[in-house]
Amino acid sequence: MSVNLDKIENINHVHEVAEIMGIWEFSIEACPVKLKIKVKRTSNSSYPYYGVPNYRIQNSTQASPYLSMNSRETIQEALEDTLNGFLFYYKPNDPTMQYFLKEDW
Repeated sequence: MSVNLDKIENINHVHEVAEIMGIWEFSIEACPVKLKIKVKRTSNSSYPYYGVPNYRIQNSTQASPYLSMNSRETIQEALEDTLNGFLFYYKPNDPTMQYFLKEDW
C-alpha cells in the first residue's frame, strides 16, 4: 500500500508524518542489550529513509552518547548506516561502555 505523506503533512495541525518500513533486531557479540533498528520513511523525496536505534551508545572516548539517524535513499542504506553508527562506537572491551534506552523508540 502506498501513502502520499506530502498530502497528509498538509492536513491542518499535522507537523510531521513517517511510515514504519520495518524493524530489525541484532544480537551483537558480547553486547548485553539487543539492538533494534526501526526504519522510517518521510516525505523527503531525495533521502526519505532513516533508521532509529532503540539504544544510544557511549564508550570512554565519547563526551556524550551517540545516536545515528541519518537520512538515506534506500531502506537498506538507512539500516546499514544506523547499524554501523552503533558498531563504530561499540567497544566490547571498554569497561565503561554504557547503553541508554531511547524512551520514545
